[in-house]
Amino acid sequence: MVPVSSRGPGEAPYFMQSINEVQVDIFLDQIKQSERRSKHRTNKRYRIKSQRERERTNQ
Repeated sequence: MVPVSSRGPGEAPYFMQSINEVQVDIFLDQIKQSERRSKHRTNKRYRIKSQRERERTNQ
């Protein structure tokens, strides 16, 4: 860990920066996972819908 005094006046302490980077990585992973989940859900819904429509057209 680098002491705050060795950094410039406008910069955050080194350990704060590293924590923020880790949080960003975790956040991006969560976004990717939720996107995958929502895509999967919408695909399922679309498939069910199209099946129903096919049945309707067959009748």
